[in-house]
Amino acid sequence: MEVDKSLIAFLEMLDTAMAQRMLAALANVVKRTPRLYNAINALLDRHKFQIGKLQR
Repeated sequence: MEVDKSLIAFLEMLDTAMAQRMLAALANVVKRTPRLYNAINALLDRHKFQIGKLQR
């Protein structure tokens, strides 16, 4: 049975778009808040977990 990888591709694109927006927000002093740093940390934690799970 072949695995449909479209969901995986979609989630990777979504993570990439979110990370790009967060990176752009870091350049804006007004947007550089503890909430942004917490969101970045959560994204990195979640990404690490998903990558580990996808590589099994």
